Amino acid sequence: MLLTQLGVGASVLGSDWGYEYRPDRRSAWPLDALEHWRRTDAEHLRHWYGIREHATRHPSAQAAWQRVSELLAAGTFVAVTADAYELPHTGLGETMHFPHRIVLTAVGDDAVEVADVYRGSPLIGALPIAAVRRAMSSPGLADGPWGYDARHWTIHIEPGSGFTGDLAPDGVRERLLENATCFELEPAAGALFGVAALRGLAADLAAWSERPDPLGEGGLVHGLGILGSIASQRDLNASFVRHSSALLGEPGLAGCADELAARSSEWMTLRNLLYFRARKDPHATASRLASRVARVAAAELETSNAVGALLANHASSADRNS
Repeated sequence: MLLTQLGVGASVLGSDWGYEYRPDRRSAWPLDALEHWRRTDAEHLRHWYGIREHATRHPSAQAAWQRVSELLAAGTFVAVTADAYELPHTGLGETMHFPHRIVLTAVGDDAVEVADVYRGSPLIGALPIAAVRRAMSSPGLADGPWGYDARHWTIHIEPGSGFTGDLAPDGVRERLLENATCFELEPAAGALFGVAALRGLAADLAAWSERPDPLGEGGLVHGLGILGSIASQRDLNASFVRHSSALLGEPGLAGCADELAARSSEWMTLRNLLYFRARKDPHATASRLASRVARVAAAELETSNAVGALLANHASSADRNS
């Protein structure tokens, strides 16, 4: 939504896909060791469009809302970090504290217009100002598995001197090939990458399901966060690959985009499985997650290989015709 105001698409935020898994650093709960490999939003925006992101943690709730008011008065959309516990539409309302980014687009006397396009909890509409301010300064954001104080943040973007709304075809092709290559990287320094990371995660989840280890609340929160984040990222990946199909004139990439969209739905299903079943029977849930992660790994490898093959064939055809 922030990018829409500048007239550019958000698909570039999906120009990375991959995983990193460090079993030598994990806690007993395997999902604690999984991260999906991607550049930050700020890095993507700077690289592709020359856009600068300004993220600020303010000293108080009053200071944070003052900045929100100033930006909206100037016609600039602003993102804030809010506690999902305070937002019923997220599905975590009054259930679990977790930092959740929403975009504010306009403010009235008592309500603020909100755009939340998160994969599992979309909302375009108004929320009471008091509710948003409460969510931004919730004590539940002060500390948690996310590793920082998430209260009182504002984020806005502005075009830099090198701003352009166009994507360079060569840069898009290079990034897609980089992703296809990275998905099959060899293990290094105790870490697994790409498909090997998912296979390692699946094996460790299966092993964990046979042990009596408890699943703590922190492990559950991190697991929900990483699975939901991957689901959102795969949705953005699908958008980037679909845009690349048109930009590069390679229709086969559209089918790969459809596959990535399907993986997004599967990752969200895994997140929901963890959310609804883990507290009741964590070990049975881990076993089910293990088998499903293994299937997703195979499907994602097939899609990644297809992207690489299509681009190689496209390059060969271009060389023959030149």
